[in-house]
Amino acid sequence: MKETLKSVVAVAGFVAGLALSLYVTVPVTPVGGPEPTELAEAPPRELPTLSPQELFERVAPSVFVVEAVDEYELPISRASAVAVTPNLLVTNRHFVLAGLESNEFYAFRAIQGENDWLVPLVIFMPGAVGPDLCLLQAYELSAKPVEVRRARTLQVGERVYAIGAPRGLELSLSEGIVAGLRPGRHKRRPLIQTTAAISPGSSGGGLFDAQGRLVGITTAFLRESQNINFAESAGWISDILAVYSWGKGADQ
Repeated sequence: MKETLKSVVAVAGFVAGLALSLYVTVPVTPVGGPEPTELAEAPPRELPTLSPQELFERVAPSVFVVEAVDEYELPISRASAVAVTPNLLVTNRHFVLAGLESNEFYAFRAIQGENDWLVPLVIFMPGAVGPDLCLLQAYELSAKPVEVRRARTLQVGERVYAIGAPRGLELSLSEGIVAGLRPGRHKRRPLIQTTAAISPGSSGGGLFDAQGRLVGITTAFLRESQNINFAESAGWISDILAVYSWGKGADQ
């Protein structure tokens, strides 16, 4: 199992390095489930502002803990993830790549409360093409997907909420504002700076606006700084899905 995974990752990295593919899929177990469904993007409309309690109740069922585990199902590393379709979770690519590169790695799993699901497929844009995001497909999962709002409509000063698993504390809620919209590595979409508190383990968690729409995926923070935290734009999610779907069609 481990040797197969290492071979798959090596081939994926080689292809990405030559820029012969716009997407990379890494099967971490034998696959054969359904194709990803389309992203449920929020239509432009006026929505009521939610209280923190209302927002948490609405979106918490869509937020998960994800783990890289060894062959004894002991966690190697832990992060957060958000359901964007019933069986697709978005998380940070740096978490997934660190898991795949570990000598102890065996599988990924998604966790919510007492339930867990095997993650047999990882989908991400390779190399410098894409952001610090990837998709995890769990075929047996039937989650409540979030609505997505593109970051280009955000304004500095808007109220936002981060939900994830900092230090493994599942479904932790923090509140803040959009402190800035930065160019980031990929100038097509802004990197969201926020004062909503995050910590290790928050990677891959959701950043939501006051109407409960996903605007970003919490990614990083500056150490020895006061509330300088960052999230990748949720708009990248539809790009990854679109490129993956195009690649699947081209392969057929």
